[in-house]
Amino acid sequence: NNVAVWGVDLVDESIMAAIGLPSHPPVPEKPFTCRSALYFNCMQSGVMGGKDWLANVRDQPNVVYARLLVKEGDEVISAEDGLPTWLGQIMCDGATPQEAVAAVAKYERMVTPDIIPPGGEVPLRCKLPIDFEQEDMAFLSTATPEAQAHRLSLLRDRVVVFISAGYAGKKFIFDRAKQHGLMSIVIDNPGSWSEKLEAEGIIKKFIPIDLNADRNEVVKAIVDAVQKLPREGLPPSGVMTFWETAVPLAARVAEGLGCVTNTPKAIDAAKNKHETRRLMGLAGLPTPKNSLIEGKDQLDEAAAAVGFPAVLKPINGLLSIGVVRVNDAEGLKSKYAEVDAVMEDTFLTKDGAMGKISESGGVLPKGAQPLKCQMMLEEYLDGTEVDCDIVLSGGEATYCVVTDNWPTMEPWFNETGDNAPSLLPEQQQRELKKLCVGTLKCLGFKCGVFHVEAKYTSRGPRLIEVNSRMGGGQVRDNNVAVWGVDLVDESIMAAIGLPSHPPVPEKPFTCRSALY
Repeated sequence: NNVAVWGVDLVDESIMAAIGLPSHPPVPEKPFTCRSALYFNCMQSGVMGGKDWLANVRDQPNVVYARLLVKEGDEVISAEDGLPTWLGQIMCDGATPQEAVAAVAKYERMVTPDIIPPGGEVPLRCKLPIDFEQEDMAFLSTATPEAQAHRLSLLRDRVVVFISAGYAGKKFIFDRAKQHGLMSIVIDNPGSWSEKLEAEGIIKKFIPIDLNADRNEVVKAIVDAVQKLPREGLPPSGVMTFWETAVPLAARVAEGLGCVTNTPKAIDAAKNKHETRRLMGLAGLPTPKNSLIEGKDQLDEAAAAVGFPAVLKPINGLLSIGVVRVNDAEGLKSKYAEVDAVMEDTFLTKDGAMGKISESGGVLPKGAQPLKCQMMLEEYLDGTEVDCDIVLSGGEATYCVVTDNWPTMEPWFNETGDNAPSLLPEQQQRELKKLCVGTLKCLGFKCGVFHVEAKYTSRGPRLIEVNSRMGGGQVRDNNVAVWGVDLVDESIMAAIGLPSHPPVPEKPFTCRSALY
């Protein structure tokens, strides 16, 4: 190091000192190079396998050397069992200390020591996205363009596992990930449209797994598949999804692998509108009167608890399917039967398209997911409906903006249009933001991107629902155009544990409106 960095050979100086010669080595004003080294400490006791697990980094740029310090058959010890064994070493040069450190950190993520544990396969634990000792976390947690650029630079060469690609219209997500140098692993149903993205070079790898099997079996299958990735030089930094129906699954996989995630408990509570309202009530947040309906024999009880007008809705539906206004008891009974029949007949295909069993030979197609679920009755909310797009980091909101939704064509609640930014008075927007962020906190969310729907009623702000992922449709494009915030970027950074602090302008870059 001293020879390479400062041009000083300490062997020479030691010998000259020993024979009485003066020791006055010439030292340059600036270093000739900058250097960083990493020792791989054993993280799992066992026996070394025969794979040269440093081979794929040895000829990479900036690498001075990549050495194995143990050989095949050697017993190695982790810190849990004693003094940890040094398994190998990487040394890198760079024009600056930061460049040298970054090179070492990059190549450290690309390798996994070939250790055979006493009991068989070692469970994978997701690596931290960055070495916190090597980064200025105070700087990374600031909402400046410079900090944002550095956060995005840290995405390069990261491996992120995406659970389900959704429908083909989500391709822009993987295009964006590719732009950042991210290596995307997509796990989806066999035959998914996203499989072709591997051949096109947009994603690194496609892994076919039936996501509609028993959830516990699916989680195990995905964890088993992901555990093999480090041996291919693809150690994951995070697990995530942008697809609504895969959110609970992704959270369980991430938790099982030790990756950054919100808890499955929080995800499940948000998916269940009735449970969301129960937790809001416990937290002292205003919430509409509501009643769970587990069958048609509970309609009268629900009507008595809620009153009319009211809204009938599935507790975990999507796209406003089955959400309808009812004005009296007779209307409730007729609409319940109608909605129940619609939900019974409707399914999502493996590629996210909507289908009907009645139009598919009377059977649920292979790989399809039924929409049938319990329903609830909730008091009707007057006023203006809005969307709140929120970024949480460290349990606090670092971004929160309001978009107005135009009046729906009742008794149904399909969207008709929107505008951003909101035209509501600033005070009403502040109240809406407080309710939406408070709801996320009471559900237990700590990080990530959320699309929260609410209304500002004659009695103040009221929640409609929480979506534990980036909103669909034009939500991403609107936030980029109006506020300069890319929710794809923020979602990915949150998934690998980076702080999410997007810089937000004081005034919008443009104003935008859409008509359905």
